[in-house]
Amino acid sequence: MRTEFWAVGLRNPWRMSFDSADGKLWCADVGLVTREEINHITRGANYGWEYREGLVAGPRPGPAPAGAQFTDPIWDYPTSQGFSITGGFVYRGTKFPDLVGHYLFSDYVTGRLWALVDNGARPLPATQVRQLTSEIGITGFALDPRTGDVLLADYDSNMIRRLASNPNVNGTPLPATLAGHRRVHQRRDSHGRARRRRLRAQRLLLVRLREKIPLVRAARHHLNFRFLQRRTVVAARWRCLDKTLRPRTPPRRSRERAPGRDAPPRENRRRSLRRELPIEHRADQRHARRR
Repeated sequence: MRTEFWAVGLRNPWRMSFDSADGKLWCADVGLVTREEINHITRGANYGWEYREGLVAGPRPGPAPAGAQFTDPIWDYPTSQGFSITGGFVYRGTKFPDLVGHYLFSDYVTGRLWALVDNGARPLPATQVRQLTSEIGITGFALDPRTGDVLLADYDSNMIRRLASNPNVNGTPLPATLAGHRRVHQRRDSHGRARRRRLRAQRLLLVRLREKIPLVRAARHHLNFRFLQRRTVVAARWRCLDKTLRPRTPPRRSRERAPGRDAPPRENRRRSLRRELPIEHRADQRHARRR
């Protein structure tokens, strides 16, 4: 490893934070298609990307380089729990005593917000992670120094949310640990949630179009969104991104006249030139032809 690199082997770190108690650097790393992970960043550590993704094999085939030593993540979860992790921070406030020492993080796509306690065991038991609430589109965490509130940046709703404790909750209670979760499809029960889904689908559509992958049929088959059925919008965006589908411009007309279109026939033009020539020139032309 080069001396100017503090650590290597991360794919897409999304939010880092230092623990105010022990100074450890926490980092949430967004995976490709398999796992999302949380790491302690230490000097000279190699976290394995692209040979590993979380605790499983990564997309790069073949064995790792000789002498490579990979550092295991603190926690990783599969795509059945989420698709894009958002890192938070270790809570050290006084407003929520039951969250002191917990690392708060969430998933941008599924909206699940968890609290993790690191007891030093590797792999970390699932009982050390529990879900607190659910909110789609969280891109960052912060702590209000005046009130001690946990603030959440909601990108889809364009607002700052505040984490609050509500002991009187109606409905099905959340599982106590991450191991109790199952992959479920959320219903479109409010206008705001439906709008956030449309925005996520639009971003997915634009990404696929930039990769020049035909998504019209796949989107209608896999994603149940009404706006994806508007083929005209998809076709218009496709033309803007793919040069081969742009309408061809008509060729420019050349300034020179095409022979035989606007000019008189060749024989008629030759006769008109002979009439304009003087008599002596005509005789010279006839003499040249005979030779």
